[in-house]
Amino acid sequence: MENLPPISRYKFVQRQFPEPPVPIFSPQGSLLRKVRGNGCIAFNESEIYISEILIGKMVKIEQNKKLLDIYYGKDLIKCVCTHTSLLPASVDSFVTYAT
Repeated sequence: MENLPPISRYKFVQRQFPEPPVPIFSPQGSLLRKVRGNGCIAFNESEIYISEILIGKMVKIEQNKKLLDIYYGKDLIKCVCTHTSLLPASVDSFVTYAT
């Protein structure tokens, strides 16, 4: 090592960094929500869990008849039922009884 200081052995490396990500485009009037620190978004006085991976990111909400489609960019990441009539019911509600 010849008693040289560490800086004398340092070699500068020119590193190639990837291109910055393309900003996500949402049409004017889109319903957007920011994913909070707990991984949830707020919608109509309710909390909807999205993902902790997306904390701080914006998601787009599209409301269809009885469902919410939630998108990150162009990818559908979650579909949420908004009406209790679509939620699973007891077995009795699916059975037809003969009289």
